[in-house]
This record gives sequence, C-alpha cells and structure tokens, in this order.
Amino acid sequence: MKILISGTPGTGKTTIAEKLSIKLDYELIQLNEIVNDGQFYYNIDKNDGAKTVKMNNLENYINNEIIGHENVIIEGHLGCDLNLDVDIVIILRTNPLELTKRLKKRKYNTEKINDNITCETLDYCSLKSEKYYDQIFDVDTTDRTVLGCVKKIIQIIKGKDKGDVIDWADELYDTEVKLS
Repeated sequence: MKILISGTPGTGKTTIAEKLSIKLDYELIQLNEIVNDGQFYYNIDKNDGAKTVKMNNLENYINNEIIGHENVIIEGHLGCDLNLDVDIVIILRTNPLELTKRLKKRKYNTEKINDNITCETLDYCSLKSEKYYDQIFDVDTTDRTVLGCVKKIIQIIKGKDKGDVIDWADELYDTEVKLS
C-alpha cells in the first residue's frame, strides 16, 4: 500500500510517519528531505526561511521514485498539493490552540504561525487533497500519543476506522485573538 501522510506543520507528521514506517516495515519518503537537498526549490524567503518549491518537478520525481514500490509512506505538508500515485491519504490535524503552542516552541514568527493556524482551521490540507485523492482520512493528533496515532492509522488502513470528524471553525476567532 502507498500512503501519504500530510497536514499543517506541527501536527506530528514526521514523528508519526517514522513510527508507522517502522511498525509496518514500509519505506519512508520524507518530502522535506528531498526538497532540502536543493534540486526542488529556487528561492528561500528571507523573512521565514520558507522555500519556493518546484512542485511539478517534485511531483514527477516522487511518482517516479515510487514506481514498483508496494509499501511506502510519503510524508510532508506539501503532499496535499501534489498528485501522487498513492492508495490512501492521512491528514494529521491538531487543535489550533495546541498547534499554536507547538509552532511557538519551534520559534516560528507570528505571521508564519497565523498562516499555519489559518490553514489548519480552514482544513486546507484535507480540502486540497480532494483535488487529487479519493481515500482521505483525518486523524486528530491533539490529545493522542504518537503510538495512539499510529494505531488509529493502522485501523484506518485495515478499513476498521473512518478517521476523525474535525471542525476547528469555532477556534479561528479565539486563536487569532490570542496571537495578536
């Protein structure tokens, strides 16, 4: 099975994907590592260090890399904006108030935190995924341990769980007020 794990920065993608790949004995492809190698971006924002990614090149590269692979996990926030040849998409979600704490701990600037909180609140990754993928499942990482998230994802893969229903709309106003 080919699995994409995506979501807003700070939702736990890297840690959960690493544990899941070990548990399932799947190959792990991390989009940020590939982008950071240098050939898939052409600019770095001076304010927040964000890279301007060559999305078509990255998409083609990943799709070529996974040809012939049966069991692979692709992890990264950019995944929801790519059309990858995967069987299932897991979008990790985190309550905006908790996500704010995590992003502050990473020393993100206020503008970058607000941008990411807005994306999380408006369900950006799930909605963008609908453009390319049929099997999309949300998993709330707010109060789950890494192992709890891994177990939930395995149940989703087995068809025994339909994921979480998440709506952070009520959090948007409160989060923006607290960040101001």
